[in-house]
Amino acid sequence: MKINDGMVLTQLGDGYVAVSSGEMTGFRGIVKLNKTGADIWRFIDEGLDESEIAQRLVDKYDNVDYELALQNTRYIIDVLEQKGIITE
Repeated sequence: MKINDGMVLTQLGDGYVAVSSGEMTGFRGIVKLNKTGADIWRFIDEGLDESEIAQRLVDKYDNVDYELALQNTRYIIDVLEQKGIITE
């Protein structure tokens, strides 16, 4: 899985936004992400798979179990895939 070229993640206040830099075709707009969503984005960008991302979230955040982390990871990945931002 890979984030398509032309997408840029940036912090905006307490949240994060992903925007198309104009190089990417198919997606025009903004995706708002919270801190966890931004972490998942960065982990995807590092080339990690769903299970590795979930484990990183468990390691990073207190009181998060693996199943919840995996569920949240899958949700974010599904949203990004539906928008054409990431590909397999």
